[in-house]
Amino acid sequence: MQKELTGTPQLLEKRGELANFGWGRGIQANFTKKELGLKAYKLQEWDTYYVQNEECRAVFTLAGTGMSVCMVVCLMETSKNRACTSKQVKPMITGPIPFPPHSKAGDIVFATARAGLTFVKSATERFIKSEVLDFFEGVNLTANLTLDQAGQEGFTDIIPLSEPGSFLYNQKIGCMSVSGTIRFGGTEYKFKPEDSFGYLDWGRSMLPPGFKRNHCYVMGWVDGMPFAVSLGYGYNDNQSITENYIMYQGVCHKLEKTLFEIPQNNASPWYIVTSDSRLRLKFFPEIWAGSDSIAGPYGVQGTIVCGKFLGKVILDDGTILDIGALSGFARLERQK
Repeated sequence: MQKELTGTPQLLEKRGELANFGWGRGIQANFTKKELGLKAYKLQEWDTYYVQNEECRAVFTLAGTGMSVCMVVCLMETSKNRACTSKQVKPMITGPIPFPPHSKAGDIVFATARAGLTFVKSATERFIKSEVLDFFEGVNLTANLTLDQAGQEGFTDIIPLSEPGSFLYNQKIGCMSVSGTIRFGGTEYKFKPEDSFGYLDWGRSMLPPGFKRNHCYVMGWVDGMPFAVSLGYGYNDNQSITENYIMYQGVCHKLEKTLFEIPQNNASPWYIVTSDSRLRLKFFPEIWAGSDSIAGPYGVQGTIVCGKFLGKVILDDGTILDIGALSGFARLERQK
């Protein structure tokens, strides 16, 4: 049985070691960088938003360590079967960018001469604005999106990792409806709440060298209700705490550990199952994109894959849901 946290648990002790670990429904840990002391420069921070509809998928990331800040924008166009990525890096010496200590408050602004990305949070909505000059082959990109998280519970994971002082503090909110546009050259992709979904992956973590993490997100409508799955493994050998959830009708359903069977052939389907036999999915990759999500010597290298998921899941009350060709992302990451 995985430990469920409630209230506002303390994340770290004065020495920078974990004070609590487990998972929680929509909770925020009590956390400040000062508790890490001299190790604070190694803290990896990221806010990543995934948005998708049937025409395109996009990923917007602001991430950094105490040494540099990185902006990554990735656009995957379904009809053209291609992925385009732009990355901008700023050393912290140019001025620190304050990453908020939890996902319920705080705005982030990143800007260079060539690109900008802004995340703004209100009571129930999240706003993404971006402009990238010469995004791909001389063509500019602009994005203006609103994600509505009303009624979505979200979840938090605090997971100890293999080395002393290392941990994963992760918050996710899925099933957010999306409205707005992404313009890429002469093409405008329109996002409407009835057919577009968004997902937030928020992290403040101390990751050990060689850390590996595979995770995926599935979003869409199931039986007329908003549905999402978040799965991950690779960070903790015994997986006594997992980041595996089903989100249905705004409520989280916790799953046990997962196994990803990833073939060598990029075109072949993946198989994903959980140890409690409550999830069995097949993932059909469509578009691959490389992306370093955090820059610098303490950064993370990653690959993003979008495609379709099919299979079955079982909710906490035993209800079986059939998942038929829902869109989603998979991400393969490795700590440098």
